[in-house]
Amino acid sequence: EVRRRLDEALRQALDVEDDAAVYPLLASVATMLVDSRIRLGSFPDAMPTLDMLRRHAQAQEGASPRRAEQAFQALERIASGVGFAVVQERLREGDPDALRVVESLDVAATRFLVGQIRATEGMATRVRFARTIARGGANAAAVLIEATQQTTAPSDVLRLMQILPSAAPEKMVEGALDGLLRHAAIAVRKRAALMLAELSTPRAGGLILGALREEREPTVRATFAESLGVLRHKDGVQALLDLAEGRSESDDVRSEACIALGRIADRGAIPVLVRLSSGGGGGLSSLFRAPVREVRVAATRALGSYPTDLAAREALRHALEDPLPAVR
Repeated sequence: EVRRRLDEALRQALDVEDDAAVYPLLASVATMLVDSRIRLGSFPDAMPTLDMLRRHAQAQEGASPRRAEQAFQALERIASGVGFAVVQERLREGDPDALRVVESLDVAATRFLVGQIRATEGMATRVRFARTIARGGANAAAVLIEATQQTTAPSDVLRLMQILPSAAPEKMVEGALDGLLRHAAIAVRKRAALMLAELSTPRAGGLILGALREEREPTVRATFAESLGVLRHKDGVQALLDLAEGRSESDDVRSEACIALGRIADRGAIPVLVRLSSGGGGGLSSLFRAPVREVRVAATRALGSYPTDLAAREALRHALEDPLPAVR
């Protein structure tokens, strides 16, 4: 009873305090009391003070312009305190009271959750943490996205990327992936393109196409081409044709470009696909490196997307008599 009355008196004092020198002193005492409650597992008893600190931290206007900042600093101390390990454990068990504590800590807890996502092996647990972040709204999602963009270790970035769709609004995820298309790590750039293709937002194809123009790594270029095909991005047809016929491109890039052209099924690609399927010859094809088996196979498969086109059907009939078994 004494403890309850002390908590109540402290909250009343904090709620009316607007002196920038006094408020942090009271907030420090509140932080210690909340941490003590959390360590004992008394989450419901900690909630009134947590909710009040969160309200102060989110206030846009107030008697003291620094109070919001000071309240947020108090929440950060709680989120990084010894007692929060108890919240972490109970959160893994699905305790609704532990979830309420995390939601009250808001952005302060997001930094903690980001650390847990990095350290957690199980995808299901990471998604649960991500959904908790989602409940914190756009501010919490922004903290996660910032952490993703600033992280340098590829394995950590990939883990954070996996849960972005579960933690942030689609528009924010799209923006984050756009930045990650230019990340230093090859694996991250490739995964960002594939995730954009999975999201299939209106801007996804344009973002990947823009990154393709700047990309020099062949394996990433191949993945970008693949993603444009998955999206059936018609504005990318010319870029894909350039890749398919480019003498300086790797065989993987040329093959993926052919596959992507087949998925998009733009009739303007048929002459190039016919030429690549046949293995080249005279005319313009002499300007380009003769396609290897993998490229020929990819071009031949792509021609299957044009069942009513006479030129495509004729090329496929010729392919049935090709000396290469893979092309046949």
